[in-house]
Amino acid sequence: MLRKYIRFHANGFEQIVMSLLLRTNRRVFCWIFNLWMKISRKDVRFVYSKHELRYYAIAKSLPGRKVFFKHERQGVVNYRQGLSERANSIGKTYFLEGLQFNDGDVIVDCGANLGDLKLWFDIRGINISYIAFEPSPEEFGCLQDNIRTGVAKSVGLWNKEGSFEFFVSSQKADSSLIKPKHYERVIKIPTIRLEDTIEGPVKLLKLEAEGGEPEILEGLGERLADVHFITADLGYERGTLEESTLVPVVNFLLKRGFSIRAIS
Repeated sequence: MLRKYIRFHANGFEQIVMSLLLRTNRRVFCWIFNLWMKISRKDVRFVYSKHELRYYAIAKSLPGRKVFFKHERQGVVNYRQGLSERANSIGKTYFLEGLQFNDGDVIVDCGANLGDLKLWFDIRGINISYIAFEPSPEEFGCLQDNIRTGVAKSVGLWNKEGSFEFFVSSQKADSSLIKPKHYERVIKIPTIRLEDTIEGPVKLLKLEAEGGEPEILEGLGERLADVHFITADLGYERGTLEESTLVPVVNFLLKRGFSIRAIS
């Protein structure tokens, strides 16, 4: 009973702090967050760079590592449990622990956001060949600095090459080529087909396109046969109706020789 009581009040306190945090910015935001982390005995800290006009997260457990982010909500949601914990969460979400990776494996990250997928491999000392795609300008700037090694491309992935409207929702990491319910602004971005930019075998293709996963897979064309594993976020995120892409994506892949290994 006492344990439940403490957990209830701890969760309530966390919600209060988060609500307060998201009403602040820059140095005040960092000061409150860092005090919260100190009280919580977590080693992650936030720093605001006045020169770069963005934040970065650091942790004693990962000396020398900086993880850059642009928006307050991004930082709190992603990193309040710690940097290693964030990487582990990504690994669990995308079933990485159940796969065997080796140095030199090609990992293609579609919808890379800040590059936290790469952090999972870096912490484990796996020297992968990392190719990331992130069309949102602010996230792309952070992605470039976060991945250290690898290739980052600021283009959208689609089933045809062209120029399309891109609905930016950076605070909630919901940016999409398909108009969502909520977004901050609209920009024009170039799009390419994935089959035109990758060569040779791909160990893992990670998909997170806020509802645009079917079109990205269509854009793989004959290169789909070169992909060993595909892991994807197929939640209710497509368009204003917030539809899931689980059924169309699974059916598309089953028809082309893939089998389901894990689902959650």
